[in-house]
Amino acid sequence: MLRILKRTIAAVLAVAMQLVAALVGLASCGSEPEFRVRGEVDGLGTQNLRVTLYRGEAVQQQSAQAIDGKFSFEAKAEEPVAGEIYTNAGVLMARFIADRGDNLNLKFSATDPTLFEAEGNGATEELAEFVADNSEAIVANDTKALNAAVEKFVGKHAKSLASTLIISAYYTPEGNEKRLGEMLDRLDKRAKPMWLVEPLLQPVIEGEAADTAVVEPTRLLGAAGKVATLNPAGTKMTLIAFTDAASRGTDSVAALLEKLSAERVDATLRLAEVSFDPDTATWQRSLRDKPAPGRVRSYWAIGGAATPGIERLAVGRVPYFVLVDSAGSVMLRTPSATATARKTGVKL
Repeated sequence: MLRILKRTIAAVLAVAMQLVAALVGLASCGSEPEFRVRGEVDGLGTQNLRVTLYRGEAVQQQSAQAIDGKFSFEAKAEEPVAGEIYTNAGVLMARFIADRGDNLNLKFSATDPTLFEAEGNGATEELAEFVADNSEAIVANDTKALNAAVEKFVGKHAKSLASTLIISAYYTPEGNEKRLGEMLDRLDKRAKPMWLVEPLLQPVIEGEAADTAVVEPTRLLGAAGKVATLNPAGTKMTLIAFTDAASRGTDSVAALLEKLSAERVDATLRLAEVSFDPDTATWQRSLRDKPAPGRVRSYWAIGGAATPGIERLAVGRVPYFVLVDSAGSVMLRTPSATATARKTGVKL
């Protein structure tokens, strides 16, 4: 009887120990980080990295110490998050996407933005492939080539979160708002959570509004130093070239305005150049160094793209061209001198 009792007690204790071990295991799993990131940064040395994680309106900041360029960190994620890794000085070096359970291995460079390798997460691996395939365009900041590459990538990866991140990082929406909207429409619902897409919708909304905008008489500073009014009334079309000191002498602006000034001698096209220079001294100096063709009227916008009467055109970059009719209705909005020349009937 005593032996049976001992065996029973031993069995109960064994079961109890198993239960305790299971509970400890569950507790341990619950406290484990949801994903891990390990990496190596060429040319970094030893310093603290800054990691920013985005999920909806929530933004999480944490640090990760890199020793001889090698680092690791852990974080929780109930759903996919977008991450950015910065140097201690705030220089962005890499982006990634992570989900719970991921074990990411990254390799990138502190000085070369085109070096990026990734393992452990499909979306981040696709992002790394995009960076490698388009390294020349990224280094040259060739917006035309990058936009084409992004559109091609999205067409092939409509179900990947990498598409939305790549649009955000590498696509220039100014003048391409309609195409941006079309790309977002093509994405699968799982590939475009609202927290990731919402920042991209603003240029689409602004672009749609600008396409139907009406330019009314706008008071600006004229080349003579007096207030002048830019008014599209009285002429069939008015071309407004938005520039600054750095862009007004480039081929995309100078060649177009010279061609139009020389070849469109009829009174159906008015030419205007509106400067977004930070001050009048810079603008006036630019006019002396690079005089505008004779038929081009020069203006300076005190508030840049936010100047009343201009802000509705959503000009997000220079050079930029807007063609309006006599009623001020927008006929064309584009950063392309070639597209503007085609629309106005000259050949560059």
